[in-house]
Amino acid sequence: MQTYKTQAGDVLDGIIYQVFGYCNDDALAQVYALNQNLANSGPIFPVGVTIILPASIQATAPNTGVISLWD
Repeated sequence: MQTYKTQAGDVLDGIIYQVFGYCNDDALAQVYALNQNLANSGPIFPVGVTIILPASIQATAPNTGVISLWD
């Protein structure tokens, strides 16, 4: 596992994309599972929130290169 400390304006989709190169619903679910109270921080994180990230995330959907914040 690894950790990420948020910076001004960070959003979870962007963090996952930056670290793993893609983001999908499965990746979000895995990160939320490791960080039970993460949703309480809101969609845009304040500076200094520590997020636990898995060592790797298996992509189950094709990588389209598009980051989707909403379905």
